[in-house]
Amino acid sequence: MKILQVVGYKDTGKTTLIVEFLKILKSLNLKAAVIKHHHVDIDDTTDTGKFSRYSEFTIMNTPNYIIQHEHRRPNLNDQIKTLNDKVDVVLIEGYKNEDYEKIVLTHSFTGEKGDIRDLSLTNVVNYYNVASEKDAILQWFEGWSIDK
Repeated sequence: MKILQVVGYKDTGKTTLIVEFLKILKSLNLKAAVIKHHHVDIDDTTDTGKFSRYSEFTIMNTPNYIIQHEHRRPNLNDQIKTLNDKVDVVLIEGYKNEDYEKIVLTHSFTGEKGDIRDLSLTNVVNYYNVASEKDAILQWFEGWSIDK
């Protein structure tokens, strides 16, 4: 199982790029999972939020999806372990300080916390500007995906 983080400040194109990566993986018949770091909890004024406040698990069934919420603190490494043998690639949006291979999106190097280049990120494969290097990123990713 291959793991790649996509990191960058808000509005640098992380989600948009991950969707493009997922399309590539689908065309290569590779199974994928996405883990997204989100900075806010589920609003406890919604039905799901109300249930989550008092239950350990909340399962929401839509016509086409099953969404399961676990009411506990997330552990990225444990979540990745549960995906072993289920998917070929795990894409992680965010979690800048984790030590998986990562690409850093630089549409804007600076955000509310300063310059992303000052964060001493580990395991950076490359820095990309989605606005001007999208084709290069997608070409790199396709090669990365099929490289053993």
